[in-house]
Amino acid sequence: MSCQKDEVEITQQDINQQDPTKPDFLTKDPTQNNGIQKYGNVYYLNPSTGPSDDNTGDFQTEIDKMGAHDILVLRTGTHYLHGTVDINKPHLIIYGEPGCVIKKAGAHVSCIDLNEYANYTRVDNIHIDGERRGEPCMRVFSNHNYIVNSKFNNCGSSSSPGNPSGLLLDGSHLNIIEGCQFYGNHMVGLSQWKSGGNEIKYCQMQLNGAEGITVDGHSHNVKIHHNWIHDNNSDPAGPRGVGGIGIDASNGTRIYNNTIDLNGIAGITFQNNLCGGCDGAVIYNNAHISNNGQYGILKRLNQPVTNFGEWGNNMAGNPDGNIGTDPTVTGSCIPV
Repeated sequence: MSCQKDEVEITQQDINQQDPTKPDFLTKDPTQNNGIQKYGNVYYLNPSTGPSDDNTGDFQTEIDKMGAHDILVLRTGTHYLHGTVDINKPHLIIYGEPGCVIKKAGAHVSCIDLNEYANYTRVDNIHIDGERRGEPCMRVFSNHNYIVNSKFNNCGSSSSPGNPSGLLLDGSHLNIIEGCQFYGNHMVGLSQWKSGGNEIKYCQMQLNGAEGITVDGHSHNVKIHHNWIHDNNSDPAGPRGVGGIGIDASNGTRIYNNTIDLNGIAGITFQNNLCGGCDGAVIYNNAHISNNGQYGILKRLNQPVTNFGEWGNNMAGNPDGNIGTDPTVTGSCIPV
């Protein structure tokens, strides 16, 4: 067992000049981004030798060794996971080398869980391919995480139970999701449930069977900006969601400087199946909310949409209108 290194504050000069053995990604100033300011030991995980070589146990062993600010580097190649890796402590850094792919090989499991103790985790350059198996590629139950430059695709199928999203934030607050790609998932690209204060920026959500992003169930004060949300909820077999972005029973959503186009039903929909309505949402200065299946923005009025603001958006080519309401949605709501 290797000895734990002393934790020290570092600068980019420290990394470049004093410790050239550190992974290349640390040359990008790690004193930035979600409060990660230190590093300790660096561990490495080799890829699987083939689909039957389950890397779940070795991955978990490395996590169990790690302490705060340690780094786990996933080596280039394919890492097949038959089970779920439980990240169960704070301030870890999980980094994938270029060409590293995690493939889901188990039935109805997520590949990685950040449990409620895994606050301030950085997930960097990780690619998870769900292989059309059930459950999300990754689930997050902790807070203040930084998920960057990562890909989540092909989670779920019509025959798989559970919530087959690319990434699920469940009771997970104040995260930053930056520079990620969510594509080809059976349901939602990035799903939020009871998860407030998250910031989603510079991401791409494409070709997901339901929404690109959901903001649901008291996911208050979420910011969504500088993303491309394209061609979601448009399966020829029939849409499974309500558009590019779906908002339900969540207040204070801010959506700005995005391109939201070619999504089924609407670019942005206030779904309102859940009790409580949506208050204080503002949608502004988006480059495009255009060429969506029916509307640019759709407000379904089963529950109220109050104190809504909209300005400075470029909306065109939405056949039923740029902003529409659907007063015909009636019936009882679902408690959150």
